[in-house]
Amino acid sequence: DVALPIVLVPSQDGKQHNTYFYGDPQSHSFASPAARAHAMDKLRRYASRNTTSVGELLLHFFWTVAFGFDWRRNVIGIRDMSVISKESKASEDSWKLHQRMAIEDPFETSYDVAHVVRDKEFKLMRREFARAYAVLSGSAVDAPPLDTADPLSLIDLLCEPRAAEAAPPSAG
Repeated sequence: DVALPIVLVPSQDGKQHNTYFYGDPQSHSFASPAARAHAMDKLRRYASRNTTSVGELLLHFFWTVAFGFDWRRNVIGIRDMSVISKESKASEDSWKLHQRMAIEDPFETSYDVAHVVRDKEFKLMRREFARAYAVLSGSAVDAPPLDTADPLSLIDLLCEPRAAEAAPPSAG
């Protein structure tokens, strides 16, 4: 089993935060061709544990964020792929309780990176997540097969321009 490194960095509040991410190819970690090859091999072995296609991962992601996740009660924990109750985040990290999206910062877990998303924006995002799910699930006539589709073609399909919504009639 291949594990990724842990890089602990203290924050101003004295807590340790794991700040590992793959890294900058220009950094000293990749200075030699051998170091780059070793890092790439480790990353490939770690990534090879996933056998699901990009299309299937996207479909599951959009279903989860549009329909399957209880945003009123839970927080997404990106670092360890977990679901955390909002009550526990309020108790442990003094988060405000609300019914909108909440996402724990993967580096500073006491910070909600989605705190700026308000009700109107959250509703729009959920509509777009549901639309993306409908497109990828085959509701769209021209949806490619998810298990063989090129990731860029899926993004192109999802990002097609949409017709502007009709403006409400003016009161004039």
